[in-house]
Amino acid sequence: MTVVYISVAIVAVAIVVLIFYIIQTLKSAQGVVKQLGNTADAVEQQLQGITSETENLVKTTNRLAEDFESKSESMEGLFATAEDLGKTTEQVSDSIQHMSQTVSKEADRNSEQVAQVVQWGSACIDLYEKWKNRRNKGNEL
Repeated sequence: MTVVYISVAIVAVAIVVLIFYIIQTLKSAQGVVKQLGNTADAVEQQLQGITSETENLVKTTNRLAEDFESKSESMEGLFATAEDLGKTTEQVSDSIQHMSQTVSKEADRNSEQVAQVVQWGSACIDLYEKWKNRRNKGNEL
């Protein structure tokens, strides 16, 4: 029976040693779990910071997009006005060119008549001067 008692004692010591190592392993595991919890908390805080920065960035981006949209809409009117101004300038230029061509053609066609009118006008002025001179001479006598 002593062998049985010795075997039971050895089994009891082995169980105590096993329990001791299990406790040590559980304490180590508890430390790892605690570190994981701290790491998770730190990551959560960093994510909250990143989330708030991201929200601010999205808000700023939306404001910039709205500002860009409103400015591009206001520029549409300016571009339309510039386009209308270009068309109007082109039409005025075409009209002036047409008028210039018409005047040039009419001047060429009527140049002979204008020269005759100028000659007749000169002749009339000469006749008037002669008549005036004769009348003045007739009044002096």
